[in-house]
Amino acid sequence: FLKNIKSLDDINMLDFPPTNENVDKTEQSIIDLWKEYIQNNQILDNTDNFHFFMAYITIKNWFTNGSVDKVVFLRKLKYDTRFIWYVESNESDPKIVFRNLNSGKIALTNAELIKANFINQLKDQNKEIQKLRQNELASEWDKIEQELHNDSFWFFINNSTDSERYETRIDLLFELMVEKQPKNNSDKLYTYRKFTQIQENSESVYSWEDVILYFYQLKEWYEDNELYHLIGYLVYTDVKSIRDILNMSKEIGKKEFRLELVLSIQNYFNEFVKKSKLDLEYLEILDYRETYKQLTNTLLLYNIEIYIMSNAHYRFPFDLFKNQKWSLEHIHAQKAEAFTKVSEVKIWCDEIEKLQKEIEGIASKNEETTESFPHTDFNEIKQEVKVHEDNNTSQISDSLRKKIVSFNDSIFSFFKLDSIKNMALLDGATNSSFSNKPFGDKRDNLIEIDKKKWDSDSKKQKPFIPIGTKNVFMKYTSSDISQMNFWGWKDRLEYYEHIKEVLHIYLPAKGNIND
Repeated sequence: FLKNIKSLDDINMLDFPPTNENVDKTEQSIIDLWKEYIQNNQILDNTDNFHFFMAYITIKNWFTNGSVDKVVFLRKLKYDTRFIWYVESNESDPKIVFRNLNSGKIALTNAELIKANFINQLKDQNKEIQKLRQNELASEWDKIEQELHNDSFWFFINNSTDSERYETRIDLLFELMVEKQPKNNSDKLYTYRKFTQIQENSESVYSWEDVILYFYQLKEWYEDNELYHLIGYLVYTDVKSIRDILNMSKEIGKKEFRLELVLSIQNYFNEFVKKSKLDLEYLEILDYRETYKQLTNTLLLYNIEIYIMSNAHYRFPFDLFKNQKWSLEHIHAQKAEAFTKVSEVKIWCDEIEKLQKEIEGIASKNEETTESFPHTDFNEIKQEVKVHEDNNTSQISDSLRKKIVSFNDSIFSFFKLDSIKNMALLDGATNSSFSNKPFGDKRDNLIEIDKKKWDSDSKKQKPFIPIGTKNVFMKYTSSDISQMNFWGWKDRLEYYEHIKEVLHIYLPAKGNIND
């Protein structure tokens, strides 16, 4: 039918009633024309063809009998017409794609419907004033949307990295202005319905000015270096949602608000200590195996505080952090059972021996003992390593591997390998590449990564390395840097004390947890 639609040009439109005079009469005339047309074309008689016919005749009538300047219309069609173009990347059947698009699969968003509502409220008898106000709202809307597309701002207030969750980012703003959607409510237009319910309630109406105030409240926090870091941390860790923080800010002044943010982190730590029921300092409770999430969140705050202390304009990049997978890195290599070569075991033994001597030296000065160190097992490993070397054997024997695994389990608690003293934040990919390398090799790898130029446009960006992690491998917190290739016991103690110093305003005092 579409291929032969030009045949409809033969229909005489001169006596046809103009569409804008009487819609019902025009529609009936088209129906009569259709009945006449299909008398000799019964094979074309179906609903789709009828609607194509109606559209064609209506347009033809509009041009023939309406007051249309065809030159003006052509200019508008060529230069003022825009299309929304949906790209189907999966090379699906175009007929199926078209059917899906036209069956409501691509619907208006909450924000688009709310925007239409605001535009309709700006009607005025003076059309010029109406257009001016509507253009002003549209311009402000676009500015807000554009600023929310700054990832640094966006990931400061939002944790979701799902790019499809918000078709327009201003949707989040409207979500925050209405009550939270219940988990069992799957209504995709919940925000729009709630927002319009509020607008219809004369006692509580959200105006466009209220939307702007909400936005500028978030932007004000983003531009304040301290608030940016405190709020960013609370949002990322889910201690407080951005909704909670907005509601909290309405009740108090600016000074009280800052204090309340700090107290929220303090309470988070306090609650953790109370639940642990251990008579230990907060940092001593943290453990790689038992409290992984809490340990991660504590090291994150440590890094954030370093950024705050470093420079007034030096900021922790929540956008980079939230778009990478993170893990805890054992600064001193952990998986001795994964060794495959005797040379790797030899380096590991040397590091263990250095740690042992350092601890024994500190213990002797303080009249403490180190009897829990498994001397016998360690000596057996060193002897078997020597046998391998004497025999020029590069691969580890089953006998040596069993001794390594057994010994490694026993020294974990002795050296506190899972404590915060031996932990740093690192992205998953870099952590995997570090494997079981010794401290010096890890530092060299980190330096090579850091030397690479940052390219924001590159699909393969270099990983973001937090400043606290860089400091660890550069021995920033160590007083003695004569030995840069080894993470010693004194290094660990000084690193621990630095964490304690940096986080002191958040840490609960031992035995003095707030009720």
